[in-house]
Amino acid sequence: MSLGSQAFVANAVASGRKGDAAIVPPSSNGWFMGAGWYMDAIERLVSVVQDLSQARTLDAVAAIVRDAARNLTGADGASFVLRDGNQCYYVDENAIAPLWKGQRFPLNACVSGWAMNHAEPVVIEDIYKDSRVPQDAYRPTFVKSMAMVPIRRQSPIGAIGNYWAVQRRPTQEELAVLQALADTTSVALENVELYNDLQHKIDVLQKQQLRINEQREALDIFTRALAHDLKEPVRAIKSFTEILREEELSPEKYEEYFNFIQNAANRMDDLVQSVFMYAQLDDPTLPQRQEQDLKNLTAAARENLTQLIKGSGAAITEDHLPSLTVSAPQLIQVFQNLIANAIQYGDLNTAIHIRAEEKPDHWLFSVHDNGPGIPPEYLEKMFLPFKRLVKTQSNMGLGLATCRKVIELHGGGIWCESVLGQGSTFYFTLPKSSKVENKP
Repeated sequence: MSLGSQAFVANAVASGRKGDAAIVPPSSNGWFMGAGWYMDAIERLVSVVQDLSQARTLDAVAAIVRDAARNLTGADGASFVLRDGNQCYYVDENAIAPLWKGQRFPLNACVSGWAMNHAEPVVIEDIYKDSRVPQDAYRPTFVKSMAMVPIRRQSPIGAIGNYWAVQRRPTQEELAVLQALADTTSVALENVELYNDLQHKIDVLQKQQLRINEQREALDIFTRALAHDLKEPVRAIKSFTEILREEELSPEKYEEYFNFIQNAANRMDDLVQSVFMYAQLDDPTLPQRQEQDLKNLTAAARENLTQLIKGSGAAITEDHLPSLTVSAPQLIQVFQNLIANAIQYGDLNTAIHIRAEEKPDHWLFSVHDNGPGIPPEYLEKMFLPFKRLVKTQSNMGLGLATCRKVIELHGGGIWCESVLGQGSTFYFTLPKSSKVENKP
């Protein structure tokens, strides 16, 4: 035990004493309240102080205090009580028989409340002769005598109680040690509050850093689009407009070149829209998540792809789909991208099947097609922005990246399994719980 710890505890005990006790009766476990007990109590209290200094949660503080309160004085029971509004909340206890752990009583109807309201210790030698004791609450218990000290002497936030199975009046030394424990507990509770506040601020900073990283990622994607993917349609528009200005062309050629220009402009528009949509996925101002019937969302996705589906002759079927708490626009986009991906990379008359399988804590969705399959080396990197098997007008390289980001924002994962010549299956998971937090 360090000299500093000894001095702290000795001062704490001394500050709670009202004078040396002339009579030192034995405690309920046979101890005699003499110099030997006092020094032993100091030693134990120092150890408790050290334990409390390392406590980081209310539960940890409660466990330390409930045991120390009983062991330091040799009581038959001890309770750790906190003020909860206008009630006394019995957080924890250590006793020879159950007391009131987990229960709440009005401040003006229990002894711990009296100790808090008056900011002073209470000693009751006979609980049946004191009007402050709620007889109905104590009668089923072993308690015959008790002592209660407030946690924090100014504006108390709780109390620590000692109980005995026989009529007994604790000594001034016992009461001083118990009060010293309560004073140390108040510091420990403040430390827990400060630690939790600091942890909360760290969590906020980490979320802000994550948001900054996501914004940086979105900026990188936009930069990539400007530096690479927009160049091709811009070059096409520039080239064909120069030809139209400088050369004499037949009406047929004029129409052909104008079509080239229009197609290039459409590609630019599609790319800008894809980048914008990807960058806005985690925007907190977007519609919040609500319970949705996913069958309605797949229907909306198919409607958005009506022309593509008709033109390719694709057949889309699905099993029963559940209702989950999701962002409807984002999940529609996922199904739309996966269906479009299967059609664009597949053959005519591609067959696509959507199903959902219930797992213990999540749903497993799959979108299967009977297309040509995907080479193994593409299965992982095709979910990265601008990674694609074939560069086509209708594929800007952000479809699968968008799917991955949406699913991850919903707390799930997405992957693909494929065998060349036997088709591909895209799997993704969504949690069952409706308590999915909207991203801040």
